[in-house]
Amino acid sequence: MVLYSVQKEYEKRYFYITSECTIIQLNRGAMLKTVTITELRAELPSYIKGLEDGPVMIMSHSRPAAVLIDPEIYEALVEKIELIEDLVDGRRAMADYRADPDQAVDAEEVFERSGH
Repeated sequence: MVLYSVQKEYEKRYFYITSECTIIQLNRGAMLKTVTITELRAELPSYIKGLEDGPVMIMSHSRPAAVLIDPEIYEALVEKIELIEDLVDGRRAMADYRADPDQAVDAEEVFERSGH
């Protein structure tokens, strides 16, 4: 799960993304679970099991060092990021084509050039 902190009207609200990549707001006033590295080492299995309830911020010297998230959430986020990157690349290609339609190359010519 990825956590977003949004500051609105001097009120901090926390959101996280589920494995289906839907955004869910945590209860008003809910705090992100935090743990020190020392505590995490001592009770790692319980923190891993607790990921069902949301992410865990790992603190080092009173500063955020990492966020522990469910692997399914991580994979879903990576997939969504890759999809967004593909969409951005496609839009750039379309903008380039609109700017200069003569730069387009026929697919058959591309295959011939690559030896296929």
